[in-house]
Amino acid sequence: MADIHFVFDAFPGPQGPRFIEAEDPNGASISAGEWRRRPDGLVELVVPTVAGRRVFTRLLEKRIEEIVDEHGDYEPDTNYTNLPEWAETVIEELEALIKAAALLEQTNGQ
Repeated sequence: MADIHFVFDAFPGPQGPRFIEAEDPNGASISAGEWRRRPDGLVELVVPTVAGRRVFTRLLEKRIEEIVDEHGDYEPDTNYTNLPEWAETVIEELEALIKAAALLEQTNGQ
C-alpha cells in the first residue's frame, strides 16, 4: 500500500500549519478521506483504513455464505446452484462490492 502524503505549509508551531492537500507518492492530489465537522467545533479528516475495508469485505463474504446456506448450494465446479433469481442477483451485487473493496486497497483508496 502506497503512503499518503499530507501536505502543509509549515511544521507544527504556535501559529499552526495550514493543510494544503493529500498527495500520492508521485505528488498527485488524491482524495484521502472525508472532511467532517465535529460536535466540538473542530474539523476532522476521516481516512478509511485497509483494516476497515477488510472487515467490510469479510462481512460481505459472510452474507454470501448465509444466503447460499439458506437458499441454495455451493458446488466447487459451478459455484452457486439451486438459488432463486433474487439470491443470484444479490450475490452478484455483493461480489461486485468485494471486488470494489479490493480495487480500493490496490489503489490506496483513491
